[in-house]
Amino acid sequence: MFFKKLGYYLFIPWVFTGCLLNLSYGMPVSETHKKVFDKTIRNYLQHQGFEYDVLFQMKYFDDDSFNVYNCRFYLLNTDTDSVFRCYFYYNFERDGRMIAKYYNGKFLYVTEPAERHYLRFDPYKKQTGPVTGTTDGSIVQLNYLFHPEKLAKILFSEEEDTRCFDTVINNENYIAVRTGFEDTEDYTNNYRIIFVNSSTCTIDRIIGHSNYMDQTQIEDFTYQNFKFKKFDPGLLDSLFRADIESDFEEIVFEPKKIDTFALGSRIPQISGNIYPGNEQVTIPQTNKITVYDFWYTACMPCIKVIPSINKIYEKYKDRVDVYGINANKTDHENLN
Repeated sequence: MFFKKLGYYLFIPWVFTGCLLNLSYGMPVSETHKKVFDKTIRNYLQHQGFEYDVLFQMKYFDDDSFNVYNCRFYLLNTDTDSVFRCYFYYNFERDGRMIAKYYNGKFLYVTEPAERHYLRFDPYKKQTGPVTGTTDGSIVQLNYLFHPEKLAKILFSEEEDTRCFDTVINNENYIAVRTGFEDTEDYTNNYRIIFVNSSTCTIDRIIGHSNYMDQTQIEDFTYQNFKFKKFDPGLLDSLFRADIESDFEEIVFEPKKIDTFALGSRIPQISGNIYPGNEQVTIPQTNKITVYDFWYTACMPCIKVIPSINKIYEKYKDRVDVYGINANKTDHENLN
C-alpha cells in the first residue's frame, strides 16, 4: 500500500487482572525485599535446568489485539554457548498446528508442519531470525532465567527509576519491581515490572509497557508450573524428535540472495493500492527523481523519518516524487 500521510492507532489502556498495584508510587529496595531477591538470584544460579509453561501476550504498536502464545519451555543454561547462552526447546500452537523450536548449541531447528518439513539454521552464521526476529522468540530474548547477573542488577538497583511494591495476585504475595525508562520526545511511560513470588522466590510474571506517541505496546509473560530440573541436552533432543512426524523432511536453510540495482539502472514497476481511496495503481516512471520509502508502523525508524521525507517532497515536488510503500498493511481503513 502507498501513503501520502500516515495516521496512528489509538488503543485502550490495558487493565491488569487479579493484581492490586499502584504504578505511580513505590519505595526503594528494603532489607526484607533484599532477602527475597538474594534467595531468588541464588535459586537461578544454583540450577541449570528449568521447565515451565509461559503464557505470553504481545500487542505491537499497530495491532488491535494481542498475539497470544501458550508455550511449554525447557531451558538448560550453559557457559560454553556464545549465541543464546543456553540450550532450549519450546513449542506452541499456531493455526491449529504445533510449532517446535529447538537449539542444541550447534543448530537451531524449527518445524513447519504445514509444509511437512523442519528447517535447520546455523546461528553461528547469524541465522538466528526464527528466535531473534519473531514474537514468540521474545520468550527467549527477554528471559531473565539465564541472565541472573542481569536480573540482580535490576532487583538490587538503587536508582531513582526503580521502585518496589508489595502486591497480591491470585491470593499470593509478590514483590513487584518496576523499572522506568527516561521519556524522550516520542517515547513516554516506558517501564517493565518483574513480579517475584515472595514464597517460592521465583519470577512468575514480567510485564512491559511502552508508548510511542499515541500508540501503546504491551508484553506480558506469565510463568506457570515452574520447576527447577536436572536434565542433559539429550532430553531436549528427544522432545524435539517427538514433534517430528515420520514424513517430515529436514531442510538446511539457505539465505536468499538479494539482487541489487546497478547505479543508473531503471527499477521495475511497482503496483499497489494507493491511499486514500484504495485505488489500484502502478507507480509511473517519469523523468522526475522518485523516492521509494518502504515502511511499517511497528518499525520506529520508519515512522521517525516520515516527517523529513515529507519536507523533501514539499520543497522539491516540482522535481521529486515520493512514494511510501507498505508491503504488510492492507487494512487501509485504519489509516487517515
